[in-house]
Amino acid sequence: MQSFRGNLVRDGQTVVEGVQGNVTIDVGRTGTESWSGYFTVETPGLVHLGDNLELVLDSGKTGKIQISRVNSYQGRPDAVSFEPALV
Repeated sequence: MQSFRGNLVRDGQTVVEGVQGNVTIDVGRTGTESWSGYFTVETPGLVHLGDNLELVLDSGKTGKIQISRVNSYQGRPDAVSFEPALV
């Protein structure tokens, strides 16, 4: 797992800027990448369970993800887990 900083994009529009977390990028035999991991969102309610998004890392690398869990705690950032998006 590696640390990252980046943006969440939906339909070409940035939804959340400056998310930070950890990602694992698995590469299949055909070269396809599967991204999974977690991050926090400072403003609660911006992402929801089942959302399909693009994670754009500050390095320029991008991956398609699906939100698999959102843990919300009053007064704290949302803790979000993601898995590879079903294409």
